[in-house]
Amino acid sequence: MQIFLRLFAIFLIPLALSSLVSCSESPKPDEPKDPLITERDSLLTVYGAQIDAKELEYLRLYEHGISQNTYLYGKTRGQFWMGLFASPNQKTAEYLLDLDPESVIPSAYYTPASHSYQASGFELIQIHGQEKSNQAADAPVSKSILRILLNTYELKSHTSYLPKNEGMLMEFARRWKGGFLLEHTGIVSAYGKNTTQYLSTDLKESIVWDCRAPSSPRSNILYFHEDFYLQVGQNSVGGFDYSACTSWTINTLDFFNLSSCEGCTTSLKLLNQIGENITVEVRVNEETRHALIVYRSGKLISNEVVE
Repeated sequence: MQIFLRLFAIFLIPLALSSLVSCSESPKPDEPKDPLITERDSLLTVYGAQIDAKELEYLRLYEHGISQNTYLYGKTRGQFWMGLFASPNQKTAEYLLDLDPESVIPSAYYTPASHSYQASGFELIQIHGQEKSNQAADAPVSKSILRILLNTYELKSHTSYLPKNEGMLMEFARRWKGGFLLEHTGIVSAYGKNTTQYLSTDLKESIVWDCRAPSSPRSNILYFHEDFYLQVGQNSVGGFDYSACTSWTINTLDFFNLSSCEGCTTSLKLLNQIGENITVEVRVNEETRHALIVYRSGKLISNEVVE
């Protein structure tokens, strides 16, 4: 029996010591990796050979571009970076941009604010830049518009600043008189404003109005100035002034002092625009009139029957 106990002890003691050593030397679990770093490293594995930029702090996929390219964006050495790729082995374009020209957000994190918009051969993308650590409501946010010419992929940018609590998203974009008309909504924050912005084609000129038209201007409108458009339909003519944030509409029957005309045949067309006035031709059945109107205000100057 003693012999058995000694043999058992000889076997058990080394096993216990081995277990203690094994526990004390077990490696610590790896700390969780920053998801941004994980995403960056994954994308670099696929596209890294085609990217010229070095020391990317992060690299992300933008899924709402309008061209057939894959869009990647990130930040390197304080600047915003974007790349367009036809495939992992074919780069279409690569851009490095200073989206904080006034140097007020030194640690900005840049991200696209919404999907992009196509406007007659151009793509427009809105980029927000803000310092994540600054929670102040009035902390500055950069609002940049990127303009990509789709046949050459030439890119230009325009940056403005606004407080964080006035954040806004681009909701509409179209070609306009010598540039672009952009509509922004402020519903993303408590104090956001609805605004309309004019940007020249080269993005050097910007005008912002704290105003939006009741509906986005359709394709058949006439823009006499950056801040005004005229809309002519079969049964009405009207205008919208962004500077004054006012609109007017005159229906065809108004020219004949009629509130209704069941079964009548009506028409309205623009004849000309001279100086500050327009002339429209309106018709109800067989009667035709020529009306002279101040197009900004809708003031009726004359309304004469055509014999």
